[in-house]
Amino acid sequence: MDRRDFLTTSALSAIGATAALGTTEAAGAATAERTELSHTSAGTPIGKASSVPVGGSATFTVAGKPGIVLQPKAGQFVAFNSTCTHEGCPVGFVRSTKLLVCPCHHSEFNEVTGAVVRGPAQRALAKFTVTVVKGELYVK
Repeated sequence: MDRRDFLTTSALSAIGATAALGTTEAAGAATAERTELSHTSAGTPIGKASSVPVGGSATFTVAGKPGIVLQPKAGQFVAFNSTCTHEGCPVGFVRSTKLLVCPCHHSEFNEVTGAVVRGPAQRALAKFTVTVVKGELYVK
């Protein structure tokens, strides 16, 4: 996939996530409306589990930090800080490769662990703990 295809795919994914989570565009990124709600013992709510397609992703913001939540397999949710650990660009999920990819320098990260698959990044993405309560996703 070349850079243009990646950026097009990323933009379409962001638009799809915006529609799926009922989100609004802010500074070019989809941000879930629920992300700044009060914390509970389960964490901070980021949206409905049903809004994240199996094999897909959605973006959110918690405490001013951008995140991405994925559902690699039905009922399995993982979430990461979506800021690349190399130079701070926002990573996006590329469904066809099942990788989180940085458009700036092409670092690639594992969709389940956040580990670096290909540099120049040297550190994994920071992982959130995801909890599902009554169909709602929470992160800590």
